[in-house]
Amino acid sequence: MRLKLKAGILSLAFLMFSFVITSCVEEPTIDPVTKPFSVARVVNLSSNVLTMRITIDDVPTLDGLASPSASDYFDIKSGKRRFKVYNAAGDLLFNKEIEIISYDRTTIVFTGTYSTNELENTFANFEVPEGEVYVSSQPDAGMAHLYFVHASAAFDTLSSIDYNLGLNYLPAGDTVSVDTAFVKILKFGETLSVGNVVPGVYSNIISTAAASAVQYKDTLSLGSINAGFRFYIFLYGKPNDLSYFKNEVVPPPIRSRD
Repeated sequence: MRLKLKAGILSLAFLMFSFVITSCVEEPTIDPVTKPFSVARVVNLSSNVLTMRITIDDVPTLDGLASPSASDYFDIKSGKRRFKVYNAAGDLLFNKEIEIISYDRTTIVFTGTYSTNELENTFANFEVPEGEVYVSSQPDAGMAHLYFVHASAAFDTLSSIDYNLGLNYLPAGDTVSVDTAFVKILKFGETLSVGNVVPGVYSNIISTAAASAVQYKDTLSLGSINAGFRFYIFLYGKPNDLSYFKNEVVPPPIRSRD
């Protein structure tokens, strides 16, 4: 009887030891990708925040994002996300929630001049929607996509200005340039989608309406626009002395919602 009892105890102990060994070598469980999700990137166009550090929901996300430049795309959980923006000295410049739409691809733009004086602070943000992640963003074959983004916030005593936009372009292989005027007047925070354009050398013709308090006209040489890419032309800086940031983007791949 004692021998049977001892044998039973030993068998139970062996089974428990075997279970422990099996548990230790089991493959780790990887959490599935959180759904719904979105894709985002950040553009820094501030006139005096030369580099910025960004946390999202207090998680370090971007560091050393220079002005003017754009980050790479990154996945982000959809919904209201808390963005905090710091300058190189570690000062907190921005602390607000930004709404991220499910399955959207978006560019979050920070622009303007930061000041601790609220009357002089024009540091602002807005979003540039880029479409759904599950829809192709490729231009037509042999073409490019072209967008203009008004990111020139008020500067000192100047208010933001609405602009009339036009294009002068020389198609690749041609010798005669073409002038195109757009009906839409571009306001701060807005994007003008030109759609599919032929490759070539482009210039952006900018002017203010006759009734504008500040008169401004300029031609910005954009250089080559190449087939197969999406080009974002961000207009920023002083409203009466614009600069531009030409951002060439490889169309992101189609993503699944499943």
